[in-house]
Amino acid sequence: MFLYVQGNDVSGTTEFIYYKHNASDYTLLGSASNTTAAATAATAGVPLFSYASLVYLPDGLDPANIVVHNQAGTVQVHGQHEVSGQFEVTLVTGGTGATGATGETGPAGADGTDGTNGTNGTDGATGATGPAGADGAAGATGPAGADGTNGTNGTDGATGATGATGAPGTAGADGAAGATGPAGVDGTNGTNGTDGASGATGPAGADGAAGAPGPAGADGAA
Repeated sequence: MFLYVQGNDVSGTTEFIYYKHNASDYTLLGSASNTTAAATAATAGVPLFSYASLVYLPDGLDPANIVVHNQAGTVQVHGQHEVSGQFEVTLVTGGTGATGATGETGPAGADGTDGTNGTNGTDGATGATGPAGADGAAGATGPAGADGTNGTNGTDGATGATGATGAPGTAGADGAAGATGPAGVDGTNGTNGTDGASGATGPAGADGAAGAPGPAGADGAA
């Protein structure tokens, strides 16, 4: 920061401005000459023996530690600059300076080391279900099915009731009697002769006509 130091010293010819770090450590900031009688006569409004100087004080240092000594080593004190033996310190706040010219481009910096690989991202959310696929074409007709096994035979129907007995046929006509054989010749009376053979049996009478069949019995239930 810049500070404007001004004061008055009737016994001085040159004033030295210091920064006091401690009792044994000082830094010289600047110096100023006191006005002379000849100069004062030519410049109305400026008191005789006045002095002033603009000094630079690094940031962080306290302006209250600025001290002034004249050429004889006499110490001046903080006060009013119009009073002999006293000085004032004022902070100078100038306007913003013009922007300096752009500096030349520095050489390219060395390539940095490769960064560590980033962690894998989390898995994305499951995608929405796609639309249903179109119906597939109808499949080819399959081969004919094997013939089914034959059904089991139905149980036999119950036996039908016996039909009524047919009427008896008419009796056949009696056959004609066989003819009588001739009488044997009388033998001599001796022992009885053997019996003559039996006459042949006449033919059997013709069979009577068969009776008409009775009606057929009703079919049994299946």
